[in-house]
Amino acid sequence: MNKFIFLASVLLGTTVLSQQQQCRFVPVCDENQRPDGGSIKGDKGEVGSPGKAGPHGPQGIKGEQGLMGDATVLIHLVTNLMEKLEQQSNLLNETSRKLEKIYEYVTPVSCKSALVKGRQKLRTGDEVYCDNGWQVFQHRYDGSENFNKPWEDYKHGFGNLSSEFWLGLEKLHQITTSARRCRLRINFRDFKGSHSYAEYRNFSIGSESSSYQLTLAGFSGSAGDSMLVSSIIQNGMRFSTVDRDNDLDGRNCAFQDGGPWWHKNCGYARLNGLWSRSSTSDTSMSWYHWKNRWGGLKSSMMKVQCDY
Repeated sequence: MNKFIFLASVLLGTTVLSQQQQCRFVPVCDENQRPDGGSIKGDKGEVGSPGKAGPHGPQGIKGEQGLMGDATVLIHLVTNLMEKLEQQSNLLNETSRKLEKIYEYVTPVSCKSALVKGRQKLRTGDEVYCDNGWQVFQHRYDGSENFNKPWEDYKHGFGNLSSEFWLGLEKLHQITTSARRCRLRINFRDFKGSHSYAEYRNFSIGSESSSYQLTLAGFSGSAGDSMLVSSIIQNGMRFSTVDRDNDLDGRNCAFQDGGPWWHKNCGYARLNGLWSRSSTSDTSMSWYHWKNRWGGLKSSMMKVQCDY
């Protein structure tokens, strides 16, 4: 057959092309038509299986973040930041509460709740001297401070909390009148090391207009009572100094007998008198009824404790 076609093509001077070859040059060539326009459509064959997918091409360059993407990232960052700030705030609040408790523990309202003996700063900001729950307002033990001072010094206070001092009548007035009740305790020591005390369950000091008048009652203690002796009761007496005589004696007791004090007719309690190792004069620092004699005191500590 092939020989016949070849022979015919030679005789006609033309080349017979295959259908596929002819379709390359024919503008419209349906697979069911012959090149000459005749139909060659027959039964449709089965669809073949899909071929295997080719390999992925290289990944393209990533484009810039769009506005919506930037906003989303920003919202996410702000949200995380706010969560962290809230966590830090909660941590700071908890830390603050703990510090407040510690502050309340180590910074008492008064010496009554203080754990420290000696100099202590109160929650009010005042620096005081505390001794076993009492606030000290007079302390003498070595004679380093001169207690023979005028009115203004006794009013405002003098000395140093770390050594000998007088707190001040004005502060003592404020302490005792702002409380429901205050007690007075006085501790004594002699040069041989013996010690004793006197305590009064009611104690207060008036204002300057009353010359810091003394209110005192309810003695107890081992030193004897030199303040409420029946012959010379110092309760109700006004304070006297070398330059302001408020006692009931013809002399100025603060100047002549025992230094500034709540003198009546001078009296038996003279804790602001002259500090001396050897003097037994009535001008010396004395609490007469401890040993029934003048002088002999090495130290005195006057302190107050109040109920509010």
